[in-house]
Amino acid sequence: MTTLVIVRKDDDIVIAADSLTTFGDTRLAAVHDRLPEILEYGLDALSPLPNDIDRAVLAFWATHPAPEAVLEFSPTAQMAERIEALVEKQRLAQLNASERTELDEYLRIDNVMS
Repeated sequence: MTTLVIVRKDDDIVIAADSLTTFGDTRLAAVHDRLPEILEYGLDALSPLPNDIDRAVLAFWATHPAPEAVLEFSPTAQMAERIEALVEKQRLAQLNASERTELDEYLRIDNVMS
């Protein structure tokens, strides 16, 4: 069995693998030196929220905030504007599937923070 672990912290991505992992003659061999860039692109493409929002929330948690600070956490101006736009579209029943996923992610963050 092969195990790969990918960790992302800020702008750094680290890939660790067990001794059974090879890049051999696979498609990965040709792009081995670009894997962090490719993973970054993939993470951006898969996230329902822009990366700067994830980073803002993670940066907040990285400060080991006191319980009071968690309760006082509020979205950035960019987040608040986007949430307001999504809520308005929801009110008008005009959300598409990706916007619904995005709004759900904002609600998940709100649930974690409150």
